[in-house]
Amino acid sequence: MKITKKQDNNLLTLFTATVWSTRKFDKEFQNTKAVKLPRVIYVLIVIFCSLISVFSLVSPGDSIRQSWETTVSILQLFTFLFFLFDYISHLLTYRKYTEKDTKTPVWKSTLKYIFSWNGIVILICILSSLHTIEILRSEIATNSEFQRTINIFKVLNIFRFIRLFIVLTFFAPFKIIIDVFSKQKKVLSYVLLLVLLVIIIFAILIWNNETIYLENEQKTFINKVFFLDPNNPKKGFVEGYQPENWKIFATYSTLENQVDKDAFIANNNINKDLINIFNNGQNKFILSEYNALSSGYVQNFVDALYFSTITLTTIGYGDFLPHAPLTKIIVSINAIIALAIIAIPSGVIAGAFLNQMQAHIDKKSKKKQEKESKNKEVKND
Repeated sequence: MKITKKQDNNLLTLFTATVWSTRKFDKEFQNTKAVKLPRVIYVLIVIFCSLISVFSLVSPGDSIRQSWETTVSILQLFTFLFFLFDYISHLLTYRKYTEKDTKTPVWKSTLKYIFSWNGIVILICILSSLHTIEILRSEIATNSEFQRTINIFKVLNIFRFIRLFIVLTFFAPFKIIIDVFSKQKKVLSYVLLLVLLVIIIFAILIWNNETIYLENEQKTFINKVFFLDPNNPKKGFVEGYQPENWKIFATYSTLENQVDKDAFIANNNINKDLINIFNNGQNKFILSEYNALSSGYVQNFVDALYFSTITLTTIGYGDFLPHAPLTKIIVSINAIIALAIIAIPSGVIAGAFLNQMQAHIDKKSKKKQEKESKNKEVKND
């Protein structure tokens, strides 16, 4: 049976509508159910493959452990093959989906898809499943160096959830959310820029104040332990017990192996006799109390960024607390600013989402009424 050009075009259109989970080609088909069924099936497969990595986190009982691990391995292999098929299918149908002019070179449209957001996400989904090929080749499974290399890609599993969210735009509520962000991107971009600027500024202020305050607290603690006169730091000190030496030993004590410890001593020109002073039982107990002082303090810029962010979003988990009086004032100002900044995008998104949802409901109601009126006219005839 010979396939005509029109039929061939219809097959390509159907395949494109299925792979891209789009309704833009529905008008080209008289029977829309023929388009909907494969599209829904494809969407469900993508959802299943995107969530398959969660199954590997499940720890079953010993009785079914082996069969469970075998099943998960087979499913992960299927996921790898499906994402590979998904990528190639998108690549082949990109020109049809974007309705590019036939004069546009194929290589240009191909490159455009490869470097598009959708193309990058699906490619990373393939890479995150790359470790499953060890099931096919036993020599790969025994090659520890190759295993370490491909296991690095496991961290990219997060992109499967991005792929999941992309395909969920097939459903109206998710599509409306994407449309809202697309239409309000200018306002949201300005707000995001302002938020990032505020977070960085407050992080620097918090980090600076907390670091200085902690150093003063540690010095005060050492002075109290050895009954030192804070006005005369050298008075009463046993050789080597200066506060700065406690800080060095606190860092030294966190090192796990002797090689790292020797390297630390060499790099900082530390006398080994000084280390021996701190290694007795009493000083180790004092050291534990000394280290406990830093609990809950922001001690580096990354922690400061995290603390500034959770304060700005008015969440707060209690793992970091402001200790310096000035830091408490800064954090309070940060929280007050957050009430104004966070309210802007929340209001914009919520308002636009409700408007879009109402428009979608009205559109569906209008279509339903038109269909009912047509059915009545047919019955009357």
